[in-house]
Amino acid sequence: MKQARTVLALSVPLLLVPAFWLSSPEGPSALVGALPDLGLQAPTPKNPVQESSIVIRRLWEGIEPDFWSADVSPDGRYVTETDWSTGDLAVLDLHEGALQRVTDKGSWSEAVEWAEASVFSPDGRQIAVNWWNQDDEGYEIRTIGLDGSGVRTVFPSPDRSFYSMVDSWSGDGQHILTRMWYGAGRDHVALVSVRDGSVRPLVEFENWDEPQLTALSPDGRFVAFDKPPGKQSDDHDIFVVSVDGGRESALVDGPGDDRLMGWAPDGSGILFHSDRELSEGFWWLPLAGATPAGDAYLVRSNVWRPEPIGFGADGRYFYGVTTQQAQVHTAGIDLNSNRLTTPPAAVEGPSAGRTRNGEWSGDGRFLAYVHETGVRRSSIVVRSTTGDGRQVIPFDGRIRQLMWLNDGNLVVDGAPLLGDGRWALYRIDLRTGERETLHRHEESENLRSVLSPDGRTLFRQPDPMGGSDNRIMARDLATGADRELARINGSGQIRPSPDGQFLMVEAWERESEVSRLIVVSVSDGAVQELYRVDAPDGLSVMDWTSDGAHVLFTTWDEGAIRELWRISVAGGEPMRITGIPPELPHRLRIHPDGNRVAFNSGELRGEVWVVEGLPGSAPTTDR
Repeated sequence: MKQARTVLALSVPLLLVPAFWLSSPEGPSALVGALPDLGLQAPTPKNPVQESSIVIRRLWEGIEPDFWSADVSPDGRYVTETDWSTGDLAVLDLHEGALQRVTDKGSWSEAVEWAEASVFSPDGRQIAVNWWNQDDEGYEIRTIGLDGSGVRTVFPSPDRSFYSMVDSWSGDGQHILTRMWYGAGRDHVALVSVRDGSVRPLVEFENWDEPQLTALSPDGRFVAFDKPPGKQSDDHDIFVVSVDGGRESALVDGPGDDRLMGWAPDGSGILFHSDRELSEGFWWLPLAGATPAGDAYLVRSNVWRPEPIGFGADGRYFYGVTTQQAQVHTAGIDLNSNRLTTPPAAVEGPSAGRTRNGEWSGDGRFLAYVHETGVRRSSIVVRSTTGDGRQVIPFDGRIRQLMWLNDGNLVVDGAPLLGDGRWALYRIDLRTGERETLHRHEESENLRSVLSPDGRTLFRQPDPMGGSDNRIMARDLATGADRELARINGSGQIRPSPDGQFLMVEAWERESEVSRLIVVSVSDGAVQELYRVDAPDGLSVMDWTSDGAHVLFTTWDEGAIRELWRISVAGGEPMRITGIPPELPHRLRIHPDGNRVAFNSGELRGEVWVVEGLPGSAPTTDR
């Protein structure tokens, strides 16, 4: 394995639990009844453990953790990761505090491929990983040795729309428990055979009730998962189903948001996180097979926002905590001298969740941005730029981008959890909060479409992966008629000018690995190249100045943004903008007055913690 970077490894006593884990009521609480359909006899429950016997220690702190797709090795030494500087599968060595690459795919300019969710095999020698395959342009499931050897495709990508997340590997090593999204109502939790890639569906789900985590029992007979109990609920309950068939039954239900953390390796119970009893903490439900063997009880209170990683073979539980996320920042700018004039300031505090994709209204009176506090919990914040006014509009689902219309209303490019899950453009009436569907995207439009400022035209690239003859289309939303504007070599983001008469296009040519900044006329399709860079460098479109005379873009090298530039649409050499912070901006937008900018910036940081002393675990020892 190749070393990628070294980070701080810590062993911290319980007294150093973050200060925002405030005290609150605690104690056991009954959750659910038995599951008669599974036919198992529940023994007398064990005495609940005392909270004082649970030890929580911080093992690691560092940058860019990817907890949502992580797993821990059986011996508790490694946590799987994606090294997003290259897209490689990596592992975090909790003993040494270093991130080590398992794969060596090369830089982003060499291969646009990447690893996502990943899980260890029962013996810890292999990793199953969801991998984006550049050649097939789709997600597949691969297995690979911890040392990077023996790469094998277990389940090839069926098509571009397919997506999956591996969750656990069966104890006998024969199957991988996977969440699979095909679209068109065929999404399911399934067991995928490691030997031949065959799929055994277990649980079907819709977009609104997709499981957030699944876990296979140690004996391989049952699957536990959490999901919302109804379409209008943001909370989750925990369910179980037999792999041999049978109806789905509730393990944990009732008031509160109950999130599955994992199934104990000795099968004695499940660990889950809940916000019931006016606190957030870890709870334990004892099990006999898949039947409750007693009431669930609180094992540790004041554990806030844990991100599940998994159990080690000895019963220790590992989880992540995100301590710092990227935020929308604003700053003053002088485009005459090409420099920032004030230090960047975040629009929200560091503990408020993640904010991104700020957009100024056309009259400059408002700044809108996306605010995320969880996978399902997104909202749109609209803040006044002249006072303290602030409007929050809930949007349960995924949001890709925001766009202001000339009439002062906002358009959201998003995929709500309710409905068919397709991405669409929604006009938001800021007076009432009501939304109107303007356009439902085709699958191929997901990454390369944008609305004109007047809301009448959708500019798109039908083939988002690009090519030597890639079309840029204009669709009249009133009539549905399409018009071809131009054909270019390559593909990338599109940004219309303030008057809607031109498009700024970022064109990356896959064959030559050249990145170009192109301006396309909406009226006659004329194409003008403003700037180009060769591999391994690249560029990213940012924004137009309000007068349409200049555009801003960033250049990057090996996936890391290096510099911010301004260039005249009339041509000439670009001018570098100075005073940019070390975490260079993404999604930069210029205020209509030309004196302010908004952009995404900030370092992602997190911690890995371990819980020791849970029921069924080995005695706590110094590690």
